[in-house]
Amino acid sequence: MALSLGVAFRCLLRTGELLSLQARDIVIPAGSRCAILYLGETKTGPRNPHAGTVSCHDSTLVHLMQVWKATCDPQAFLVPWPQSRFRSTFNAALSSLELQTYECGPCSLRRGGATDLWMSCRNYSQVAHTGRCSAERTVKGKNQDSIALLTQLTFKPFQKHITFLCHWEEVTKSCVEPQLKSTRRGRGR
Repeated sequence: MALSLGVAFRCLLRTGELLSLQARDIVIPAGSRCAILYLGETKTGPRNPHAGTVSCHDSTLVHLMQVWKATCDPQAFLVPWPQSRFRSTFNAALSSLELQTYECGPCSLRRGGATDLWMSCRNYSQVAHTGRCSAERTVKGKNQDSIALLTQLTFKPFQKHITFLCHWEEVTKSCVEPQLKSTRRGRGR
């Protein structure tokens, strides 16, 4: 579940795209720190020739996807549940972490990911391309709404949140450290 949420956020996936993603749809070239996700027919596919693929450059997520792919059948779904169970599990996780007051849903991952990407690159064209959006103006409008919402939000982490984040950091660090050590070479490289 955690991997699927990270992939949806970083790759700006729609809920339907996330739920249809199978191991065979994720291609990670040997030695690469990038993954290519084949999404098949997407909502904007007829208007946008790049809509069927998205790349993931988050090295932690790429490594976790490699580990997941190595343990499952090519037809395995990243989220092995129907949409109703995914949504109920998502809502239960929000409730468990006492985050339900923020009224987030699975679609919030795409919108939040787009806002996060824009805040790091300040490039609407890049966000539109990553999100497979056919109109850049749509991205601008939604992003401006999200930024306005961010200015109104206040968040004070509970101990549950801090514990969860510390656990996530431990898990991802233990997964990525061996990969980083094995790619280091001698001096000057």
